[in-house]
Amino acid sequence: MGSRCRLVGRGVLALGLIAGAGGAVAQPVSGQGQPLRAPLMLGQDSRDGAVLRVSDAPDAAGETLAGQGAVVSSVAGILSGRIAGSSPDTGTSRTPGPDGTQTVDVTDRSVSVEIDQTGALPGGAEGQVKTTIRYDKCPDASGRIAISFKSVSNLSGAGGGTTTRVTAVVDGTVQFNDDARAAPLQADTRVEQTITSGGASRSVDVSWTRLQDTAVRDQSVNAASPNSGKADVASADRIRALMELTAQKIMSDLESYVEAGNCVTLTAETTPAKRSKVPPSSSFEILARPRAKTDGQPAGGTVVATLEGGAQLDPAGTRVQADARFTYTAPSAANQKATVKLVARSKRGVGLASVGFDTAGAALFASGGADAYHGEGTICDASKPFVIAGSGVTNDFSPSDATSGTYKYAGNLGGFAVWGEGTYTLTLSPDGTTGKLVASGGGSVKTPMGTFRNEGSEIYQLTPAPPCD
Repeated sequence: MGSRCRLVGRGVLALGLIAGAGGAVAQPVSGQGQPLRAPLMLGQDSRDGAVLRVSDAPDAAGETLAGQGAVVSSVAGILSGRIAGSSPDTGTSRTPGPDGTQTVDVTDRSVSVEIDQTGALPGGAEGQVKTTIRYDKCPDASGRIAISFKSVSNLSGAGGGTTTRVTAVVDGTVQFNDDARAAPLQADTRVEQTITSGGASRSVDVSWTRLQDTAVRDQSVNAASPNSGKADVASADRIRALMELTAQKIMSDLESYVEAGNCVTLTAETTPAKRSKVPPSSSFEILARPRAKTDGQPAGGTVVATLEGGAQLDPAGTRVQADARFTYTAPSAANQKATVKLVARSKRGVGLASVGFDTAGAALFASGGADAYHGEGTICDASKPFVIAGSGVTNDFSPSDATSGTYKYAGNLGGFAVWGEGTYTLTLSPDGTTGKLVASGGGSVKTPMGTFRNEGSEIYQLTPAPPCD
């Protein structure tokens, strides 16, 4: 992760430099009557071909350094925001790198990230940027996820002529409704910025309140040095925008995490409990219980059930208050499958579950044979081995599937030893309750006059039988 932070941070840093210098309220520069063009970065040519340097334009330099610190923090924050969404694991990890360290602490309830970058930074600045982020992984009992995001940067230009200290803090929340849908971020942001150049310092301390999807409002300048100006407030505002953008990105990742079912456990109990190889037309009651993973409490909200396969689910596709009850009726035919999918939604998040059902193949009674041989037997499952016996002969059937396979027989028929083998096919009526089995192959009989061999077929009629245990 450390190398990714460095690579992405360097790749996106140009955006921060432009955000730091561009769009500022322009100020005249030492005797010139015209304002600087935006965007203008350190080392970039100005309109008259001269090179803008820190000592020439302290306003632009200070804004650039402040923007730089915010972007480094923002990039790291965006990456860390993916931690909760990518892995449910808990624990602490520390990733050192040549330009700093990243420490991540993941618990059942929250993620905390600390990123410390020191030394030479992209863009020619030097110093330290320390970012701390904490956010809840899942909504609390009131449906809120909280995020706190703080970045402190102490930076200087390559020549050391200008230094910038910025402390930026975002305290935000996102509110989830009873349908597990998140409202836009609500945040209080504060930026304290001090720029020192040529032995003189100027500073501003500005706060903003953002209420969901409304425009930023209630801007308040808490403090400002006498020599500060609109450009300093505008610079702080751009840092505010970058910080809130990062917080919004983290929240977007967390919304996906919540939607994927990571915050609510949905258990589905059926009565009766046995759901496999049930008699056709069996009826079940399904009880769906959503519980918050963080505290095990009932999540409330609603549950929607949908049916994939046969036969009937009631109610289907309708929101039912949790804990929710549904009735499922299995298909009237044998060898059928169905799945009931359940989705719980509440201010605690989303819960996902599914319940599978299948009807057993109808038990069949086989009766038939050929010539002097007559055999009978019960077929509980046509896809598993079964036996048909009679007249002193036993037939062992080995299915390849529920409709065909091989068989062998041996015994004593009319005082003579007989044996043989062959293949068989089994066909059923549309409802699976009746059918026919035809076994064809070669057989041998041992007599005092020798052993004789012949080819033939046995035909068995299949009729309903009582269910097998």
